[in-house]
Amino acid sequence: MFEMIKGNPQVKDYLGRLLAKEAIPNSLLFAGPDGIGKSLFAETFAKLANNLEKISHPDIRIYRPEGKIGMHSIDSLRRFNEEVYQSPYSAKYKFFIVHDADRMLSYSANALLKTFEEPIHTSIIILLSSSPESLLPTVLSRCQTVRFKQLQREEIALMVQQHCGKSKVDADMIAQLSRGSLGNAFKMASQGVDPLRLLILNSLSQGRFSTYTLLLASLAEIVEHIEKAQQSMGETARQTLEKQYPEGAPAAQQQAIDKEVEGLMTMLAMQEVQAVFDLVISWYRDMHLLHLGGSRDYLLNPDFVEAIDQALQRGESKPLENVLGVISEVKRGYERSAPLASTLESLFLQLLY
Repeated sequence: MFEMIKGNPQVKDYLGRLLAKEAIPNSLLFAGPDGIGKSLFAETFAKLANNLEKISHPDIRIYRPEGKIGMHSIDSLRRFNEEVYQSPYSAKYKFFIVHDADRMLSYSANALLKTFEEPIHTSIIILLSSSPESLLPTVLSRCQTVRFKQLQREEIALMVQQHCGKSKVDADMIAQLSRGSLGNAFKMASQGVDPLRLLILNSLSQGRFSTYTLLLASLAEIVEHIEKAQQSMGETARQTLEKQYPEGAPAAQQQAIDKEVEGLMTMLAMQEVQAVFDLVISWYRDMHLLHLGGSRDYLLNPDFVEAIDQALQRGESKPLENVLGVISEVKRGYERSAPLASTLESLFLQLLY
């Protein structure tokens, strides 16, 4: 039933059994890394359960973080709590798909507990999260967790060949650099070399910058790239949403559009910052692999092997637990509204000096 989606066969089997037995839990948590298809699985599951052809249906409700801080708003979750007890309009089930469910304030998350504890059988809630550990334990305990895994390199390479027209050599390289994410792979295949990846790995290749001014210049380039990507995505999203109102959106709808665009831009910035962290980890992980004499076939950044070798010879290797500790610290600061520039400055100063 999920043959159009690649990867995670264990998830397909489990969801297929639920549909066949018509024994769908009222609360599900789809947990796993970004870019591996959690939302596609959730939408397909909702369509199959309701025998629908399209996701745009009044009985499939989708919630995303909003506003400048990229959180699920109290108003949005209040509407959720009201709608979840309403009967479906025309389908068998009413589905509520909540993206980035970990982006809830504790107050809002606690407000959902009554919904989880006293569900109605026709309402199905699917929470999506790449950071399930950030959810309240009381929410976790009330959800049936479905864990998604990264796709195998071979699967990704084959998909890139089939859908993007890449040669086997290029597809294999893209798959190796995708970090198990088909979304990342398709993005690289369509847009070419990931400029953020080059900026980060080229900066790390420098080792200690000769002057503080050079370090700041390198970081400014990274910040500019992230902010431009954020702005571009926001403008595209706004144009798409405003197309629904050819004669101009009424004030209330315009306000809702503004909130959704702000939320999208915030989440994009967070994803880009997480990508920075992941790239930094991959750099030190590769260095650790070479230090231990591991096979170069397992490098995450094979195209930077010479630069990694040189960094190793300069004595820049660090225990991975130390790298993870630094990243955890600066990530907490960023999530508490520290500016992007100072977040990256703190990260590089702690790792390179």
